[in-house]
Amino acid sequence: MKKLAVLVSFVESRGDGFQRACCSDPNQVEEESSIKRSESVLFKVQWKKMMNVTIDESVRNVRKEIVGSTMKTSNQNKNDDAFILGMRDVDGEFVWFEDEEMILDADLLSNLCKRSLIISQKMPQKTRPTLFAFPKYSTENVSKLLSVSHLDQYSLEEQLVRTELAACYRLFDLFGWTDTIYGHLTARVVNGDKEHFLINPFGLHYSEITASSLVKVDINGEIVDPGSTGDLFGINRAGYVIHSAVHEARDDISCVMHMHYAPCAGLSCIENGFLKTLSQTSSIIGDVAYHKSEGIAVNAEERKRLQQDLGSKKKILVLENHGVVTCGESVGEAFLSMFILAEACKIQSEAVCMNNGMPNGKMIQVDESIADKSFDIAHGFTKEGFGRKELCTYMRYLDYLFESGKTSCIPHYRT
Repeated sequence: MKKLAVLVSFVESRGDGFQRACCSDPNQVEEESSIKRSESVLFKVQWKKMMNVTIDESVRNVRKEIVGSTMKTSNQNKNDDAFILGMRDVDGEFVWFEDEEMILDADLLSNLCKRSLIISQKMPQKTRPTLFAFPKYSTENVSKLLSVSHLDQYSLEEQLVRTELAACYRLFDLFGWTDTIYGHLTARVVNGDKEHFLINPFGLHYSEITASSLVKVDINGEIVDPGSTGDLFGINRAGYVIHSAVHEARDDISCVMHMHYAPCAGLSCIENGFLKTLSQTSSIIGDVAYHKSEGIAVNAEERKRLQQDLGSKKKILVLENHGVVTCGESVGEAFLSMFILAEACKIQSEAVCMNNGMPNGKMIQVDESIADKSFDIAHGFTKEGFGRKELCTYMRYLDYLFESGKTSCIPHYRT
């Protein structure tokens, strides 16, 4: 059977790890010995870096993935050629091509791609760098830092917390819950007898957060580990006041999330505004605590008052005239509580508007006992614990978006 080599040539690297490449039509690929050197600059892709491949067929488009060492230059006389280590369908099993020189059967290759292979670009190619007022914050500089993974230096437990928290930052961006570079999600990590907390670098957009870029601090906000961005950003100490107050007072809380999403912030402007008996969604939130506004939280003395208002049992805190806070024994619990709270606030906003538009209308609310029963049922649905299974679902969703090229995120959140 005739053997053909799959030649993949990369355009010059932008430095962010994502490139464009093309492969000759398999019907036109010549014998391996006659493949000529490409004029494009070859670029070695990092081990296990996932890239999308679109297989353009006459009838339909089939997307493939190239994974592995994935492109590598072979030795001997083919130093300038890159070959595919493996390929699989999105819904199919991965296939390793074990031949060191990556030679494929002509029939197999022909079936895989009738026309051409194109490795999709994750970001548009630019002819010149964007000019930044502060070059240290440029796309080229920051993306280079974010492309480096430091996860291996942490325990498996911390790797998991970092990955889940980074995913939540991405999800907050996806759901439109961000407030430029402000707002924080924090999580507790324990190493031996030491407790530290993970927080976002002050200057990264939520869509840029990776597991390695999260900054590790102590309870006072002193940096223990700056993460992959080093000393470039630091943290927002003012924003950490709220989080440190909760972490200090509640050993049962492992994760704290805070946001200013408009429906939630709007509700925070109404005295005792949250109606847990209004909808099935709101009943899953349960009882909430309230904390009177003291302006932007920069005063460490406010922590004690915030701790008193939250109490020892409640996990939802409305910061009056400000926003909301959710707490969880896991990252998943804090995330799902925030998701449900955001939906409950939107439902309440719609109900109030509709009620005001109806002269004889009156909002219906269920008995508090029914709301409490709904809370207990909802929090016992999964054996994994409230929010943990749901977060896994959304982490897969992020993976699918990233692999399909439908997200603008440069680095993967798991980096």
